[in-house]
Amino acid sequence: MKMKKEVGAGVFVLLVMVVVLILASFLSLSGIFDSISRSLGITGMPVIDPNELPEYPTIDTHFSQIEAGQYTFSWEIEENDPRWDAEILWSNLNISEPGFDGAISTCLEDETYTVLDTPPIFKFLNLNLNIKHGNLSGNCRPRCKPDSAIIPGGPGKWIDYCITVLALSDYCLYSPLQLKNVSDCPLVYTNPVYTGPDIFENLSEYFTVDSPYCCFEGAPEEGWYTTNCTYIYSYCSVIGPGCVLDFLIRHDQCELGEYSVFYKMQSDNLTIFEQELKAPGEGAGQNTSINWFTHFNFVETNIPESIDISSGELLDKFDELDYVSKWNSTNQKYSGSAKGTLGAQTVVIGSFAMDKGKPYFASVADLPEGQQFFLSYAGEIPAPAAYQFKKVGSFSNNYVSLTLDTNITNASQLCNIRDGGGNLILDQTRRLAWWNPVTQTVEQSDDECSVILTYPDLDFVLSPGKVYQFIAQRNATWAEV
Repeated sequence: MKMKKEVGAGVFVLLVMVVVLILASFLSLSGIFDSISRSLGITGMPVIDPNELPEYPTIDTHFSQIEAGQYTFSWEIEENDPRWDAEILWSNLNISEPGFDGAISTCLEDETYTVLDTPPIFKFLNLNLNIKHGNLSGNCRPRCKPDSAIIPGGPGKWIDYCITVLALSDYCLYSPLQLKNVSDCPLVYTNPVYTGPDIFENLSEYFTVDSPYCCFEGAPEEGWYTTNCTYIYSYCSVIGPGCVLDFLIRHDQCELGEYSVFYKMQSDNLTIFEQELKAPGEGAGQNTSINWFTHFNFVETNIPESIDISSGELLDKFDELDYVSKWNSTNQKYSGSAKGTLGAQTVVIGSFAMDKGKPYFASVADLPEGQQFFLSYAGEIPAPAAYQFKKVGSFSNNYVSLTLDTNITNASQLCNIRDGGGNLILDQTRRLAWWNPVTQTVEQSDDECSVILTYPDLDFVLSPGKVYQFIAQRNATWAEV
């Protein structure tokens, strides 16, 4: 009887100890969870108020010409939100040329690059920036990267992309800091590139879809966790406070304004496009210097692309030019601006407005022996120009400049352009033509458009930015798409 009492007393003591431990765990966890205000991320949980999201920074790019074929290209990010700061961690610059597949990719720590080649050059540039945005003194919020791109919600690792081992080479090689292995990542996209008009939507998604949870704010246990704080509280209240570490990604300051985020930004598509204009005597004994060219705000003028310039201003900027003209497709005539002298002064007569991206005609003055002359454009790829093609009588010349990023790569495509009603614009019985500045003559395709469209073997490649001449079979409004 005495033994039974002792056993019963032992069980009672054990039960009391369990209750005390549970109560202690509960009190300990209660202390931790007193500081919870909200969790960030994962659909179904409280998230950041959209009004608290940062405005997106912008990328500013600059070209400075050293001489023809040589440019200094630089870039920076401009912060648009006074609550946040932005820093470029490293940049990836892709350079390609028309007609060649693939691009040269260069990883850069500095925000500058020198383009160097033999003029005239024609290159496309695209910039990918890796950005740290927010409180730059804090760490970046972790992100979950699946081990397999095929299984986006499968096993993966929580990673801080802002802390990396970076190896500079022809492409970016870096190893982001791994914080914690997990059996399953949230259903996320990794390393998104945010561009275009839906930036705010994408940025909102960044904050709400693939975020870890910020728990125990203000407590020593504050940090990023793999699951929501309420679940950790209820689960660890039974298991014990030590199980909190099972969900921990990293102890860190995780309240809004204390951390940064990592993402990529992409610049607009950029280009460097140089056109060489021939001077008298460079051809086969020619004394003329007619050149067809596509007009832009050329870097040599130092006039911003946002400003329209006239033929008079163009002549004033270039001593090498002595005449600029345009084609009037309605009356089938040229009209132009020329330099003249009035006493000791040089004056321009007949100045007219010029449209960017359209064809014009110029005469180059005598140049010192061995000297070349270029018109150079560097900046964002210009938008397509709008044309009014005219059919006037039986002989209706029209001119078109292909855009720098044109999709019209072959003669058959130009022969087949159509108006808004689907009607062919070019006279199919006539040939395409272009100017040879060396021989100072018009050259033509060997075959008419109808033949080129019928026999693919007779098709040939066209050049972006080049001026072409054709005969129209109807009046038409047209622009490249």
